Amino acid sequence: MSSSRSNFGETGDRGRAAVWVPALAVPLVAPLTLAASPVQAVTRATTPVPCPVTEVGQPQATCASLAEPEAPIAAAETTDRADLTFATANVSTGEAIGLERTLGGLSWLLIALGTAPLAMTAALWLGRRKVVNHLVQSVRHSLKDLGDLEARVKLARHRADRSLQDLQDQVERTKTSAAALIHELETHVAAVKGTANQELTQFQERLASDRRVSRHQIAELEKEFISNMQILAGQADRQKAHIIQEFTQKAPQELLALIQPQIQQELRTLVEQLVSLQMQQMPMLAPTALPANADNIADRAEQLFRNGDPEGALAEYDKAIEQQPDCYAAWWGKGVVLEALQRYPAAIAAYDRAVRLKPDSYESWHNRGLVLMRLGKFEEAATSYHQAIALNPNHPELWLHQGLILSKLQQTDQALKSYNQAISLNPDSHEAWYNRANALARLQRPQEALQAYDRAIELNGQNASAWHNRGIVLTQLGQFAAALSSYDQAIDLDRADPETWYSRGNVLVRLDCYPEAIESYNQAIALNPQHERAQRNHSLLSDRLAQEAAALQTG
Repeated sequence: MSSSRSNFGETGDRGRAAVWVPALAVPLVAPLTLAASPVQAVTRATTPVPCPVTEVGQPQATCASLAEPEAPIAAAETTDRADLTFATANVSTGEAIGLERTLGGLSWLLIALGTAPLAMTAALWLGRRKVVNHLVQSVRHSLKDLGDLEARVKLARHRADRSLQDLQDQVERTKTSAAALIHELETHVAAVKGTANQELTQFQERLASDRRVSRHQIAELEKEFISNMQILAGQADRQKAHIIQEFTQKAPQELLALIQPQIQQELRTLVEQLVSLQMQQMPMLAPTALPANADNIADRAEQLFRNGDPEGALAEYDKAIEQQPDCYAAWWGKGVVLEALQRYPAAIAAYDRAVRLKPDSYESWHNRGLVLMRLGKFEEAATSYHQAIALNPNHPELWLHQGLILSKLQQTDQALKSYNQAISLNPDSHEAWYNRANALARLQRPQEALQAYDRAIELNGQNASAWHNRGIVLTQLGQFAAALSSYDQAIDLDRADPETWYSRGNVLVRLDCYPEAIESYNQAIALNPQHERAQRNHSLLSDRLAQEAAALQTG
């Protein structure tokens, strides 16, 4: 809209319109005025000037009344047309005034008719301006709402950014906690592995001792049996000689008379049995001669190993193998000694030879699986334990060790099944309960894991790792006070474990015990100066305490 149109309704334009409207009426009134009589002209001279018009086209005040006309002059009435021309000259003053008023009314009528389009235009303009003002107000209100909306969008964006940052912080904390848990579990698995290896060594020693005793018992039984057979053979020889001597002292006729047919048959049967017994004595002694020597050497090697001389035992096993290359006991014992000396590849080779010599020996498959697990060859170790369990499915330690290998292979569900089988075969195995609890914790089943840890601790209360892991599960369940008690118990059993101190510091933070938490972090850092998580938590907690102290001083 142009400026000329927008200012049409201002005072100046309205004034010009008021002056222009009477001027417009002048040409319209002029013809009528010319037709008026001199009397009318005189009378018009006495008519007051129209009142000034206001800015809106209305009079400012009531105009002065017209001057009173003089008294009418009487005139003779006539009907002649010739007198009509002069009749107007004789019209009374009253009639002249009436005619003037009529002409004035007609003039104002013409003025009104002339100004009607202008009034309508002004009215339309005013209506348009009102509509425009309304639209302007609506636009301003919309712009105000848009500004409020923009402010709300900015506020929502700020809140979303803050929520995203909080979520990222929570994700980082979760990653840190998961990494800590994984490290803790790996540490405890390593500890369990060491304990298991120690117990396995003891078991192997007991097994070797039992085997040696059994071998000696068998040898003694063999000797006793051979001695008894030799005694029986001697008695049979003496009886045979006595009978022969008696027969030689008698005549054949007497012999035939003395021996009945039934006795003759019995004598023939006895002679056949004696001959057969003498023939069986040599085959029994011959094959046991060479293995007995190799076994004796293996026994000496085993005794040296138990007396703390693994190198001497290894040399004796080599002698036994040199004397008898297919001696299973020598190869098996050599594998045990090499495993104790941590010569794992050579131990694997010895166990492989033992397995080839005696494929149905679950002990060789068992030991072979342990060495493969120490070498990190978990797939091969799992295969070896599968063979051992197939040969002896009722051995709980085989299931336990298979569970450990499956855990290394991240097959936690299968590992849990192996631990359950081990527990079903030996319900009092604290190692099986402990490892079962670890598997349940990895499977995010904390309540069941807590029950398994309690059972493991009930069977062996000196297991610091079980107390530690129990504290971790209690922390996950939100039982912070009980978790702190569990960590304290673990520290009483093993004060040199930095992970326990670190976990204790974390639960103290949850309990708002900040000074004690800092002390626990200090202990973890002192035991392991490279403990980055303890250092980071210690730094964050120290900064927080410093900020709170500064806020208190400022307040």
